[in-house]
Amino acid sequence: MIQPMPRRRVAAIAVLLAAAAAAGAAACSSSGSPAKAPAAAVTTIAPTADARPRPPGVPAGAVAVTGDITLGDPTGGAPATRQLFFSQSCSDNVLSIVTDRVVIYAELACERALPQSSVRPFLGEAVRLRVAYGPPAKLYIDSRTAGSVEFTVGRLWLKSS
Repeated sequence: MIQPMPRRRVAAIAVLLAAAAAAGAAACSSSGSPAKAPAAAVTTIAPTADARPRPPGVPAGAVAVTGDITLGDPTGGAPATRQLFFSQSCSDNVLSIVTDRVVIYAELACERALPQSSVRPFLGEAVRLRVAYGPPAKLYIDSRTAGSVEFTVGRLWLKSS
C-alpha cells in the first residue's frame, strides 16, 4: 500500500530540487562566463488528500489522523485525561480500539489483530494510545498491568466516543 510522504520529507526534497535546479542553471551559461545562480527558492508542497475511499466500518464522523498523537496515561493519571480500554474488534480489515473516550480505527488485516485471550488483560485498564504517523504508521497500546502492544497499520481515524 502506498502511504503519503510526511510533510517534512516533501519539503526537504523540494529544497534539494530547487538547489539542484539553481546549480544546473549556473553550469549551463552560454556566454562563457559563469552565470549568476539565482537565490535558492524554497518551495513547500502540501500533501495531497488521500483520494481512496474510507473503508466500510469507519464512520463519516471519524477524523483522519495525519500526525503523531498520544492519548491517556497507563498509570491512570487525571480523570480528565484517562483512557480506559473497553474493546478491540476487527471487521473488513479495519481494527477498532475503543476506550471510554475515543475510538481509533486503523487499516489492518484482521488476522493480525490480537486474539481475544490477549485483549482480556486490557479490559477496564487505563491505557496510553500512541500513533507514530508515517510510512508505516505504528499504533501502540500501553498499559501498566497488561503490557504493551504494537501494530503496524495503514491509515488511521479517530472519533470521540
